[in-house]
Amino acid sequence: MYYLFIAGTPFPVPPEKIELSIKGKNETVTLIDEGEVNLIKKPGLTEVSLDLLLPAVQYDFAFYEAGVFRTPDYYTELLEFLMTSGSYFYFELYRYAYDGSKELSHIQMPVTLEEYTETEEAEKGQDITIKCKFKYYRAHGTKVLVPNADGTGYTVARTDVKEPVRVIIAREGDTLQSICLREFQSDAKEYRDKVYRLNKATFDEYNKGDISYIIQNPEEWTGDSLTLKSNAAALIDKAFLGGHREGLNESAPELHWAQPYLVSLQSKGAISDWRTWAYGDEGQATWLDLDKGLVTQAYLMAAVDKITGGMCPKYTGTKTDHWGRNHLNSLCDKAIISEPEKWLNFDGAVLNSDTLSLVNKALGSTIDKYAIYPGMRLLLWDKNKGTK
Repeated sequence: MYYLFIAGTPFPVPPEKIELSIKGKNETVTLIDEGEVNLIKKPGLTEVSLDLLLPAVQYDFAFYEAGVFRTPDYYTELLEFLMTSGSYFYFELYRYAYDGSKELSHIQMPVTLEEYTETEEAEKGQDITIKCKFKYYRAHGTKVLVPNADGTGYTVARTDVKEPVRVIIAREGDTLQSICLREFQSDAKEYRDKVYRLNKATFDEYNKGDISYIIQNPEEWTGDSLTLKSNAAALIDKAFLGGHREGLNESAPELHWAQPYLVSLQSKGAISDWRTWAYGDEGQATWLDLDKGLVTQAYLMAAVDKITGGMCPKYTGTKTDHWGRNHLNSLCDKAIISEPEKWLNFDGAVLNSDTLSLVNKALGSTIDKYAIYPGMRLLLWDKNKGTK
């Protein structure tokens, strides 16, 4: 029984064979009248080559952490992540007795990922084979010297040494603080700052006031068209964390592809009742016309106002000529709307360009560069390998 871990992540099927290549660096030179001699040097870095099977379906012989099946993409994305991490990690292969009661041997090696090749073969169905090559990492660092006070020499001020990394996947409800507490038993600022520095590119990718990466159907977002309820609901929900679907009856068939987004928005407090968006104010069964139903300025502003912290208190309960005006005034106070005259047709439809602009400004005004999203891959230093 074997278990394989790469950067702390268990792989479902251990390799059938592992090749360790150790290349000598000895050098042959010719001396005058002495013939050839061999200069003995330290051997080169050990290379590890292996093939990994990534099942597309759950097999009985495969190992899954906590019994959770992962698709091949989960592991190929991890390998790509490690290629660009700029650090090293541990390759660990453990051999246990067949009943799992005793560890017989193990390989634990600091490595870098040098290359990998993905292969799909018809005879293996949708399973994927990955050819990987790892290279042993020998720790080294840059020493920073400062002159002694008496000018007689130098003292090592610090040594910059890379730390081994491992990879975790952020869970639902994770925060930077909760991750540090779980992984390092401390959420002190030094830990939070270090996790952020290690993953700045990832944080910047997720935490940006830009909805362009959210839109998967650009043909429906041309600027001179009017915004559908369904598209507006999906856009707002995905822009603001996405994925919260408490209250959705999973056993009942969806009435429309946008239903989960509306239920999600209701669970976040962005809309009071998803059926209002589905059926309209008169309660008419217009759900199946959702792809033809247009979102109004008032409904759009209300959803954006609520999801960005709620209506400013001074407008709560204020009597106006239209219920949407309080949301308009609130969004102006939040600096999300700067041209209120464009938003006075409360029961009128909204241009796609205006919808995109409004949601983009709302996202930018609430962005938190430290926010954690479920599914984020984060690099952590490996506390179990003698690092801090």
